[in-house]
Amino acid sequence: ADYVDLGTEWRKIKIPLKEFQEVDLTSLDNINLGFSGEDGEGQIYLDDFQFEVPEVGEEERALTGKFSNKVLIDSFERPNPTDVYLIYEGDDSSLKLNSSRIVKEGNYSMELEYTLSTTRPWGSWVAARWQSRETTLDWQGAQDIKLWVKGDGSDNIFKFSLIDADGEKWTIENDQILKSTVWEMVQIPIDQLELDEKSAVKNEKIDLEQVRAYEMTILGSGGSKNTSGVKTSVGKIQVDHLYVSGEQISSVWAVPTQISEKTKLEPFRIGNIELNGQVFTEFLHAPEQRSTVNHFGKIIANGKVKNFSAKIEWAAETQEFGDAARFNVAESTASGTTATTQSSKIQEVNLQLFANNLSPYLTQVTLGNIFVDYSPFTFSPVFGFKGISAEGDVDTLNYHLFAIKHKYDSFTGGSRLKFFWKGFRVTGIGVYFSETAKINSAGSLGQGTINTSSDLQLKEVQNDLVTTLQAERPLWRERVTLGGTLGYNRYNQLATADRSSPFDPVFGNALQPPLDVNGKMFRGKIALHDLYLPGFKTFYEYRSVDTEFKPRYRQSPISFDDSDSDQRGHNIRIVEGWRGFLASLEYDTMKRASNDTYDRNRWNWGVGYYGFHKLDLAFNQEIRRETYAFVSNRTGVSYSKNERVTVSEIYVRAQLTPRMIFFFKPKREDIEHPQTGLTFANESIYGKLEFFATTNLKIQGEFRTTHFGVKDFEPKGFPYDDNFVRTNIEFNF
Repeated sequence: ADYVDLGTEWRKIKIPLKEFQEVDLTSLDNINLGFSGEDGEGQIYLDDFQFEVPEVGEEERALTGKFSNKVLIDSFERPNPTDVYLIYEGDDSSLKLNSSRIVKEGNYSMELEYTLSTTRPWGSWVAARWQSRETTLDWQGAQDIKLWVKGDGSDNIFKFSLIDADGEKWTIENDQILKSTVWEMVQIPIDQLELDEKSAVKNEKIDLEQVRAYEMTILGSGGSKNTSGVKTSVGKIQVDHLYVSGEQISSVWAVPTQISEKTKLEPFRIGNIELNGQVFTEFLHAPEQRSTVNHFGKIIANGKVKNFSAKIEWAAETQEFGDAARFNVAESTASGTTATTQSSKIQEVNLQLFANNLSPYLTQVTLGNIFVDYSPFTFSPVFGFKGISAEGDVDTLNYHLFAIKHKYDSFTGGSRLKFFWKGFRVTGIGVYFSETAKINSAGSLGQGTINTSSDLQLKEVQNDLVTTLQAERPLWRERVTLGGTLGYNRYNQLATADRSSPFDPVFGNALQPPLDVNGKMFRGKIALHDLYLPGFKTFYEYRSVDTEFKPRYRQSPISFDDSDSDQRGHNIRIVEGWRGFLASLEYDTMKRASNDTYDRNRWNWGVGYYGFHKLDLAFNQEIRRETYAFVSNRTGVSYSKNERVTVSEIYVRAQLTPRMIFFFKPKREDIEHPQTGLTFANESIYGKLEFFATTNLKIQGEFRTTHFGVKDFEPKGFPYDDNFVRTNIEFNF
């Protein structure tokens, strides 16, 4: 198995005789062939046993080490992936690399936890890259690259790239692998890698003897956070066991030195507990609070015994540097002065127990803090709830279910099913929430007696149910995709409650009659990919969302009620990409379901060029006309809009060096209120510089300065995102 990766084609396998160190090669008696494992029955064919002398040119390579038909590049067996991999991000997107106990083989896989966010309709990306520091890799003889991937059921695209010695980038995209939620092998024939259209052209051939970097990228399928029906895309995938196969591959020079060294080093360990952590220091200056220096750190302990594993995080949040100690004249004594200090806060932010691969149908059970991410319409990403979740696969059906315990008898339960049926990819989701509150009464008079029972009495205050069913079908060799989503939300409020103490709600007054509302949602879409022109994509969506479709765990409730609820609308988007050039045009129109005199019409267009001397350049503009007046009965937030807005933005991303990236975004908003005749402009400049001193040491500086045409519209207070300067240092170990 160290020298061959069997497929269904004939393949020549070379095994160096020097591997048989205890065998007298001058007097062979027999050759034995055997099998091991638990994969059942099978058949292979063998032919033409030969003893060979290295070919011309191979003797010199043979001096540097042994060769194989199969070389493991990375097994991802480390508690901290940032020891080896750099993180690259585009636009406003972010990526975090974690070690995961959801594995194909071994003790760890690498988890890519990502957020794709952009104002440009052609989408965004994040990437994890191994980058050569000194010695390049020798992949001569490799015919295939293979990698195990466990997707998250998203429509995003997985992209694998090689960068050779002269800087040419060779890539291949897979738009199906992330739609699956089971472990699947991505097989990449090297002869199918294509020169990236954004890459500088040199000798136009893959220099496998000098591989300078390889990269795993997650690409957004298109749309932006401002595009109707497309929210910020959040997800996580796992990758495991990256290897190459072919003939006469160097087992020494094909493997990155950082990876081979890490496999020889023991991580911080106490018994069978492995430790890693993070230290983070931030300097922030904002007009509302002037300068502050914050300090944060955490230690993560990971342990595994057979199929069971556990993780716990201890976090320490120290005082702001200026508050760590103080001098108080009033506390001065004859012997000197008194310095008063404050204690830092110790937090146990995360405690999880995992049971992995308990059966072929049960991938993982998690007890403790759980992370749930179903969709923007049902359960958006929330971390910190405590409960239990389970996930697994039965044939082509993937299931996930969870239960969350809230105060008293309150709870949330949900389930998601993904399966394939006659070419359709179907996802069904259901989430139910119920809240109870205590009856605050020391005693009550009834039937002439005083009830002095100390038993806690509870009554239900509210409940919420949401279900969605989504189906998608690719047609005509994946060039046409049809899809739709049906949703239903029912909300029932039985009584008021006093939530002065949010963790101890007190039953107020029963509502007569109870508030019982429901709403439906329908979204239908069609997408055309490369139908008439290479790189040409067209998207159309129709949506109908009732005013009362406002599920409890919807993504960003306040903005959801405005952008995704209470409307009937159409959206069409066109994107063209060619040799690094990108252009897009989007039109969105809608009427409010609550009152069709309120509407919104929006144009969004952009042009860009990615890869110009390591520069990504783009200009995009949004033109919007909107009228709306509404008060949400779930949040109590009122909307009052009557405005014309034009937003223009320039985007620059410069890859100054392999370890240094610079972002620059000037932005201008021209705003007109037709009802009052008020016209003004807001202007801002944003910049960010990221520098990786090492893979696990990141230094970042960013700033934003904003000029508001009307000071009354300037936000005050947290999150200090309109005028600020921030620098931070992040060290992972």
